[in-house]
Amino acid sequence: MRTDIERDLEHSRAAYLFALRSLPDPGGLQNGTIEANGFTFTNPSQIQSMLIELGWAFYCRYEACLEAFIREQGVKLAKKTTLEDWMNENGVDVPEGYKDGFKEYRKVRNWLHHRDGQNEDGTEIHLYPDHMEQFYHLFVWIASAVAARNDEQSGH
Repeated sequence: MRTDIERDLEHSRAAYLFALRSLPDPGGLQNGTIEANGFTFTNPSQIQSMLIELGWAFYCRYEACLEAFIREQGVKLAKKTTLEDWMNENGVDVPEGYKDGFKEYRKVRNWLHHRDGQNEDGTEIHLYPDHMEQFYHLFVWIASAVAARNDEQSGH
């Protein structure tokens, strides 16, 4: 599958990885403060905080790519109808390795959009690079599955 969403997700992923690599190495703080990209870092928690903020920002970008794509594909979702429901109703089998991610992606989206990054217990969610890589692959798979199902239904 080679689609606009895959290209968009690849561009977002590249920008995310570039931003991550722009963060200073916390080990460098042993020699004093670090000036990087207009910021002064004085302790490792500032670098960690920036890492978390980048996860939040780029997750929203990844998810926006997915939402735009599924809307273009005519997938109608609502509060009571999730993408997982659509997959089930349309006979799309979600691979075992993606089932947990399916449940998590919507929770994370809602926490970021409606709770300013706080989960149910009020603590801040952290999206690290490994999480972002998993969401990237999940969203590419979802796009592929939605497109394939729609092609089957339309006879293409």
